[in-house]
Amino acid sequence: MAINFPSPVINGNTYDYNGVRYTYTKSGVDEGYWRVTTPGSVGIATSNEISAGTDGVKYVTPLGLVGTAEWDLLVDAAATAVANTLALRTATGNLVAAPATANGHAVTYEQLLGVGQTYSDVGASRVAGLPYTNPSDKPILIIIKGTNGSSVEVVVDGITMPVAATNTVNAFPTASVVIPPGSTYSCSFAFTEWFELS
Repeated sequence: MAINFPSPVINGNTYDYNGVRYTYTKSGVDEGYWRVTTPGSVGIATSNEISAGTDGVKYVTPLGLVGTAEWDLLVDAAATAVANTLALRTATGNLVAAPATANGHAVTYEQLLGVGQTYSDVGASRVAGLPYTNPSDKPILIIIKGTNGSSVEVVVDGITMPVAATNTVNAFPTASVVIPPGSTYSCSFAFTEWFELS
């Protein structure tokens, strides 16, 4: 398909054809070229313009993202989690993602159960029937071992979890329950051990 550009032209002339805008750029005394531009475009955004934001329509290029306050574009096999992949990072060089707080959000690594958490024996600081709260922004796991031949009943936010019970002598029922962030939890019956992954 041939496009019949207008002539004569001067530097900066535009020509719209089939929904595409072309802009003429003079590159010599009698030379120049037409390039594709977005209608209303006013050039390539600089790093400062990307950081500050602009109402004008401008191109954003990978080079323009380098050094911006919000995002820095990095393609570096040695610096990314997976070799030869594209990673977005802040200008400080750290990959930052907002923690998930609503439906549709992706969970960040530090919000995963078990990441940065360790098991602790908290039995000495727990009393049957008293409520406790998960104060962290990630779930915790509680593991409670009941007394010989008894039951273990865990209540989370007022909801009783299925009971672990045994009528056998020398058998100790055990319950494992995941506690969401901010939730309250308690054990209704006597226990012999209480561990938490937190």
